[in-house]
Amino acid sequence: MSTVARMVDGSAVVSAKMRTDVDGGRAAEVNGRENEDTDVVMVVISYDMAKFQSMLADIKETKEELQEASPSEKEVLEARLRELRAPWSSSGTLRSQLPCTGQAVVVLRSQTEHREVLEEWDTFYEWLMTSMQCLKINSRQPRFRGRHVVRISRAANPSDILWENLGTSHRMRLWLRAKTYGIVALIFLVCLILVVALNWTLDWALGRKNTRNSGALATFSSLLVALVVMLTRLWASRTLRQRVMRQMHETKTTRDVSLLAKLALFYLMAYCLIAVLVNWDPAKGEWYTVGGLVSDISSLMLINCISIPLQIAFGCKLLLRYQAFFELPDMDQTRPFAKVLIAAVALFLEYWAFKASKELAILEIPRVGEHVDYYVAQRAWPKHQKYHTTNTFLRAVLAKFPPPGTRAAQKVQGFEILDAKARKLQPRAGKPQNDDEDDSDKEVDETKVAVAAEDPAALAMEEMKHKVPLSMLDAEADTEDEDEDGSGTDESDEEPGRRRDQDVLWCWLLAMRRALQLSARFGVHRDMWDFQQNAAVSIRQ
Repeated sequence: MSTVARMVDGSAVVSAKMRTDVDGGRAAEVNGRENEDTDVVMVVISYDMAKFQSMLADIKETKEELQEASPSEKEVLEARLRELRAPWSSSGTLRSQLPCTGQAVVVLRSQTEHREVLEEWDTFYEWLMTSMQCLKINSRQPRFRGRHVVRISRAANPSDILWENLGTSHRMRLWLRAKTYGIVALIFLVCLILVVALNWTLDWALGRKNTRNSGALATFSSLLVALVVMLTRLWASRTLRQRVMRQMHETKTTRDVSLLAKLALFYLMAYCLIAVLVNWDPAKGEWYTVGGLVSDISSLMLINCISIPLQIAFGCKLLLRYQAFFELPDMDQTRPFAKVLIAAVALFLEYWAFKASKELAILEIPRVGEHVDYYVAQRAWPKHQKYHTTNTFLRAVLAKFPPPGTRAAQKVQGFEILDAKARKLQPRAGKPQNDDEDDSDKEVDETKVAVAAEDPAALAMEEMKHKVPLSMLDAEADTEDEDEDGSGTDESDEEPGRRRDQDVLWCWLLAMRRALQLSARFGVHRDMWDFQQNAAVSIRQ
């Protein structure tokens, strides 16, 4: 016996007359790959599920008879029950009583071996030779126990396999499939005869299509033909579903694909082929006249739009079962509805709790006079820490380097700028740091104090001249400009102080632009960016 079955990924299904898993595993190890041993993890032998279910049914029936039997009959039924339960005492005894289907699931160790086995066994030639009993003698692969032809193929998912159908022979499946096609062909022939007879009757009663006058009777004739086709389609659909379920497919996927292919083929023949066969001659006006091909197809589409929803509505027993399944249980629903009302009231009160109102403020929020200090409030919320830190940095920069024409603020809302005198200056490069040195006796430059009082930005520029190395300056700062006559003038010789100040400020602006680009990811204000752009334009001028 040679059949084809499939199992999980990474496994293969072997079809042959196997009685034990030891036989199946040994056969797969030796013959899986040519001249190589295959590492087998597990072997599952398939037995006849129909026989298994019949044995369970006999035990259940005997138990029911034993409960209703008289005392004299109980001894006989008890002896029969012990006899039926005897095969279930051990796995070996049960295995000897159940017939094997000739199929085994072989799980291999690695995917590489699995692919090599399939490349060697699952070929078109082997499929053709094992598909028919008369050709299986031509198989080139090793035989099981020297005489049984083996067919190895890729497996499907375990939940996809119809285990109760694995015991059906290949010959029986072919017979059931041919029987289904014969029934469908008979239904199609009946539909064709009905449509042809109806068209002949209408032609005799109303006249030929090319001479038929348009009216209610002509339109009714087209609708009548479409109605016959629709009723035949419903009949064929129900019959096909029943017949395909009885074809003993090995997997659910092949069963569904078979049903889909048969329904699609019948719909194509019923909707298109019959209409063309009945109205095959366009020269006689059988296509575009009343009751012709176009009229029949239009009527068929109209009836489809009405009949399919009605079929779903009136034949939905499964839908009714699903509705009963998803109905709410018999329980008190007052508590959930009360919780919904409580949640709605809580949401309303939460809005008024956070509302910036002097009378209804329940949550204590830091305030500055009449208004809420949002910068202080943001510090209490973790989600605003990033936003608050970015604003602090930008405000510190604006306070230290104010735009032209403005004064530096000593205190910003939400934080304070540290006094410059309270910070220790970092030692310059190359100068050792002296922790014991006391800077309290050093004299303060009065010129710098005066400049800082009038313009803090100018003092910052003056200090950066000594802190920025000359190597950071742009190479264009030392270039010489040539006039129209070709003579060059060195601006650094004429105005060295002014040129140096501009170069230092330009380096500072380049550093500020880089810092603003990096901090733009955290939400840089547009005012700070505009100030930096305006300052760069003024320096270029």
